[in-house]
Amino acid sequence: MPVVARLHASDMPTSRTHSTEEKAHKIELWLPSKIYGDATDPVHQCDATLSQYEWELRRAQAYDALDDLQHHLRLCAHLYKFKDTHIRGQRANTCASAIIDKVESNVSVAAARYRRAWSALKRLSPALSCTMWKEEFPKLENDDIRGMSQGKPGQSSGNCTLSWIWKARGIASDAPEGETVLNESLRIEWCKSCARATCWVEEVQLLEEEMRRVAAYLLWHATWWDVQADRCTGLTLAEVEGIRGYAKHQAAMRRDLHDTFLSKWGAVNGTFNLNCDLFTMF
Repeated sequence: MPVVARLHASDMPTSRTHSTEEKAHKIELWLPSKIYGDATDPVHQCDATLSQYEWELRRAQAYDALDDLQHHLRLCAHLYKFKDTHIRGQRANTCASAIIDKVESNVSVAAARYRRAWSALKRLSPALSCTMWKEEFPKLENDDIRGMSQGKPGQSSGNCTLSWIWKARGIASDAPEGETVLNESLRIEWCKSCARATCWVEEVQLLEEEMRRVAAYLLWHATWWDVQADRCTGLTLAEVEGIRGYAKHQAAMRRDLHDTFLSKWGAVNGTFNLNCDLFTMF
């Protein structure tokens, strides 16, 4: 790539200002993706074959980074569960926390490696006329780096969404072992989500039934107090009036509560009828 000589020459004055020798790992390689960084300069061009070579290498790097990211996130989730279940004592917790910190650092390294590959693909795509590559490699945001059971910040367990990184298939997933591990993890997570959804549906049904029973019980109790007003015999007129007044007051209280609950629960009155007469249990 003849253009690299000119780019190295333009970097020489800056590198000579350092008194120490330049480290080999800090020397700019000027790969095609780096050259295409300045797309407005027609001088900065590169052979299409070399660009295609780097394109394939960057795709492999992105796939490999996703595999590592999935592996470390699964390991981190397992370590957290193991620590909460089995680890006791300050020394053991300190050691476990150190291991988890190491795994979390590996997660950050894998994410950074994917982002470097993604940036290189973004710079190479115009020259190679690749327009659909973002469907294969979406941009990795910080909210996307999470376990299967974790949602985005602010999401509850009932509406959390699965990050796209668990739907992507990397290089290791082509191997039988990698595919088995990932598919097994996805099946387990699906079963857990299905069980939670079934439990929530049951809780909603129980809550609706409790609301129906409360309204029915209040109506039944109001009628019961109306009956109690005339049950006592052999009393003086003043005592009868007092008992009747107390019974009617209690019945009116139950009916007021019933009407209040109907007005507050009207928004969820779609699957059951709160205006029931008597509750059959009584």
